[in-house]
Amino acid sequence: MSPEPERPILIALAGSEPEEFWRVLSTLLPPRPVELVHVVDEEPPRQIDVAAMRHPGLGPPPHVRDMESDAERRGAETILDEAASRLGGAVRTRSARGRPELEIEASAAAI
Repeated sequence: MSPEPERPILIALAGSEPEEFWRVLSTLLPPRPVELVHVVDEEPPRQIDVAAMRHPGLGPPPHVRDMESDAERRGAETILDEAASRLGGAVRTRSARGRPELEIEASAAAI
């Protein structure tokens, strides 16, 4: 029976990791593939939408929400690109939208 291939190490990023995090992580990571995930939390916008339904006129107009969404996407790409360049080697990245705890769980199950 052949050995099972090594599974990647999953690292979930918030985007606010301090320099110390990267220093320690680089000393602890074994030579295995790494998968980085960053989740844009959709809960705050969802709460704003509920408030807007209850109180018409409250909440941002649709074009502002689209701009926010684009900015969040670009921010996630930047976070993942910077982290991948810090780690080097075999690094895959994944960006998701939703509830962070569920998206991180789904990422772990997929690797």
